[in-house]
Amino acid sequence: MANVVKKSWRAAAALIGAAATVAAMSSPANASVQDINFEGNGIELTIVQAGQTISCPDFDLDGTYNDSTGIGLLDNIATSGCTNPISGVTRITSDGVWDLYVDPSPLSTNADAAIAEVTASFVWAGCTWNVAGDAIGTFDASDQQLEIHTSNLQISGNPSGFLCPILGIAIGQDIEIEGHWTNVGTPITFP
Repeated sequence: MANVVKKSWRAAAALIGAAATVAAMSSPANASVQDINFEGNGIELTIVQAGQTISCPDFDLDGTYNDSTGIGLLDNIATSGCTNPISGVTRITSDGVWDLYVDPSPLSTNADAAIAEVTASFVWAGCTWNVAGDAIGTFDASDQQLEIHTSNLQISGNPSGFLCPILGIAIGQDIEIEGHWTNVGTPITFP
């Protein structure tokens, strides 16, 4: 009888091990990749040392998100109506795909989040510069809002144009972000 019980436990252990292996191997195949569409309304970017603020009534971040890894790719950045009180119209263009990270297993509906690998070009009449860095914040699954709390975004490379030194725009200056984005695409949920 003892041999039968031992064999049954061994068989059960082997079955559990095999099921765990299959589950681990099949997770990427079953991962849910979804379209996300973050609408940014009233986003403000401030060049801290220059004291210049850019207001964007529309600043959208679209792409895909994998809910099992918490990683997304923001490959369509669209802005319109962005302005600065002195230089006027501001054109912002993404210089590549930005990464979105959301903690896939938070303790509540509020998760740590980040927009990483941000690279963008800013154009004013008479001044052009690039920005690079990351923005750190939180994502709230209950209202689908992404809010930035801090960033290490900076002006990268030398700004060009006659207006840049007049407005105090220089390499290495910090960019702060105010406002939030709301995902109106497929909702991001946590397991």
